[in-house]
Amino acid sequence: MNPVLSLKPVEKELLNPYDNSLFSLFPEGVRPGGLLLTERLIESAGFKNGARILDTGCGQGISIELLERKYLFKAAGIDISGSLLINGLSKFPFLKLVQGDAGFLPFKNESFDGVIAECSLSATGNINRVLKEIGRVLGHGGRLAMSDIYIRNGTEAGTSEGNPPGVLSGALTYSEIIKNIEDSELKILEWKDYSQLWREFIAGLILNDVPVCGLFKCGLSGENNMKAFMNAASALKPGYFSLIAEKR
Repeated sequence: MNPVLSLKPVEKELLNPYDNSLFSLFPEGVRPGGLLLTERLIESAGFKNGARILDTGCGQGISIELLERKYLFKAAGIDISGSLLINGLSKFPFLKLVQGDAGFLPFKNESFDGVIAECSLSATGNINRVLKEIGRVLGHGGRLAMSDIYIRNGTEAGTSEGNPPGVLSGALTYSEIIKNIEDSELKILEWKDYSQLWREFIAGLILNDVPVCGLFKCGLSGENNMKAFMNAASALKPGYFSLIAEKR
């Protein structure tokens, strides 16, 4: 079994918000579209045969296993949560998983041909820093394949400041995402809106009596958790997107 490499002590406030026992209910991970959207993302990126791919915020390594088994890439993953990585290694002992902060990637410059980031950058607390680190470890012409939540209310000129705690706290507007990408020596090649998948995902959770606020750690207390979450969602109009960007 490959050991989980602990690079430095993990501070309490940096724990992965996806490190939640409720996530064990989802064998494909908690993300709109599941592995089907992961495959669309990988294929849209056009990674070359045998490419070295890094998964930032890899969780239990479900996408890494797919990258290696189906696409024969040389994949590795990094996540802040040691428990998620250990769970992943119990299922896939051959995976290369590293415990660490995506804002301080422990890899040499230009050491990867591609990076994937699925519903993870909004959870980091500093998307600008993480994207710059991704730009650093990507080789020239390397590509980022990313999917995540974004704020649709104020898409062109809005700001994400004042988002409520929990899953929406790190979500950015379209304009903020574009600026952060461009500031990281990356050029966007493709943007696709998958907001319908986000709506279907949340509706499915509610219909199956999954506690949405418990799952996403909304940071709210009392009987009005769900009402407050839905009010925030109504105001912000969260959506879901994927993008492909290339290092300039």
